[in-house]
Amino acid sequence: MSPIQDRGILIVDDYQINRELYSFFVKASGAQAFTADNGLDCLQVLGKHPVDLILMDLHMPEMNGIETTKAIRSTPEWKNIVIIGTTGSDNTSEIEKCIDAGMNDVVPKSEITAEKLCELGSTYFQNTSTRTTCNDSASSSEKNSRIFDYERALEEFGGDEPLLRDLLVKFSSVLKNQILFLKEALGSDKILSIQKEAHSIKGGAANLCAWQLSNAAKELEFICSKSTMHNLIEQHIEVLEDQIMKFCEKIENLTSET
Repeated sequence: MSPIQDRGILIVDDYQINRELYSFFVKASGAQAFTADNGLDCLQVLGKHPVDLILMDLHMPEMNGIETTKAIRSTPEWKNIVIIGTTGSDNTSEIEKCIDAGMNDVVPKSEITAEKLCELGSTYFQNTSTRTTCNDSASSSEKNSRIFDYERALEEFGGDEPLLRDLLVKFSSVLKNQILFLKEALGSDKILSIQKEAHSIKGGAANLCAWQLSNAAKELEFICSKSTMHNLIEQHIEVLEDQIMKFCEKIENLTSET
């Protein structure tokens, strides 16, 4: 039996693709999935449903992950809920803030799978003292050379091809809107908005094994955190747009085969 069988898992993330993806992994592990798209919504869900574990995004509107965690830990009836921060960043100081706020752990978004959820269940619900690390069978060189690893993505989805293809089509549609948003934000010099949008693309792409797209978004996010030079940011948006077009073309070709 799965260590999270029949547990209530709340997914808190402002990116729709991530909510749908994680919900699949939760249900595939035998648990019940609830979702919220920001911290305030999270608190409302907690007031209505029994929740054992929360996958908490760090960067959200209304109330971010750290603020939400503090609110949860200050409420006696929720003090034993396991809170796992999910992030696309490896910022050590940010991770420390998450733990200080009351999160039990922080894991990369790209590692969230049904297997990883079971590992977390073994750690927190069966009193096992040894944590295991999710092994990533795709090497760095493989990730850098592939636009999209369909075989690995299908494996992560337990062979559920219709669901995977449905998510890929949705993600492609979202990406086309996001690149338009990035260009508009650049025209208004909204660098922080560009950085946040790149962050969401990075995580969504990594979760769907779109390695080159994830890397391009990561580079744009990094540049926005270090520079406000319009020309430099514009160049990285163009690189990201090129990767989005390549990914969308690949998905269109893939879906036209059926």
